[in-house]
Amino acid sequence: MVTAVVFCLLTGVFWTFLAIAISLSADKDFDLPAYGLLQTSLTAVFAFVAYAEPSRCELRGTLIVCALVLTGAFVNSWTQIVIKKLMVSGNHGPVWTLAQASLAVPFVVGVVFWHDKGTVTQWIGTALITVGVLSVARGNGTGKGFHWLSLVPFVLVGLIQSMYAIPSRLEGVLGGVADAGNLRPALASFGGALGWLSVVLLRKSPCRWTRRLVILAVLMGISQTVSLKLFFVSLDKMTSCGLGNASIPLIVGTNIFLFTGYRYIRCSERMKRLETMGITLILLGILSISLTCAL
Repeated sequence: MVTAVVFCLLTGVFWTFLAIAISLSADKDFDLPAYGLLQTSLTAVFAFVAYAEPSRCELRGTLIVCALVLTGAFVNSWTQIVIKKLMVSGNHGPVWTLAQASLAVPFVVGVVFWHDKGTVTQWIGTALITVGVLSVARGNGTGKGFHWLSLVPFVLVGLIQSMYAIPSRLEGVLGGVADAGNLRPALASFGGALGWLSVVLLRKSPCRWTRRLVILAVLMGISQTVSLKLFFVSLDKMTSCGLGNASIPLIVGTNIFLFTGYRYIRCSERMKRLETMGITLILLGILSISLTCAL
């Protein structure tokens, strides 16, 4: 269990690097689709070489994993476009928090479809997250009204996380390991590359390649190769300990805390009162869910 928790925390650290990359693309003249296409393509190759064992694949489990992970990763690329647009018009910390707070979605999915035990404290945590998300969405942006676009990453990332968690839930149900060939890290990257390719093809402007972009894409390709493996191993190990619902809260709580701290210290980002209140409620909700799952 200790190993599983450490893997979750490390995954949260690597997710913070991704948040910083998207944040940089919103702050400066940085071609996010070009970066995303190169980074995910490199990660797909790295992950396949490092982790994949095609000879161990089982047809039924592999088809299910491919369908879920490729679809989720494809949608994730488009979700990052929305996150960047929101960061351009508002504070970056609250925007990233909105997307990551979507852990409430896989928690509810786990309770409804997988019959996980939903305690009173977990539901209180989910309620705190929901109120926090609405508070941040109300405070985000330049207008005075409710910023409905802020909820798009919340919903999409929640659905993606739920899809990614399904193979871990199917351990034993399929008569074996759902991802016996360790394909998920490579598939997640390949699906992301397909998503970014569709973005590049649909827009009218060509990719703006710069030396800085290529170097960052290579470094992040290596980082994400490690991150993806940690993420899926974390899901598997926590699920095997009966703590499947605690994995994503631990990962998300870590990266929200680190990225918000980065924006505050490194970029002197000052948040609105509603944003601060919302992030506080979200972190309290995450803590409530995580502690309850661990006890």
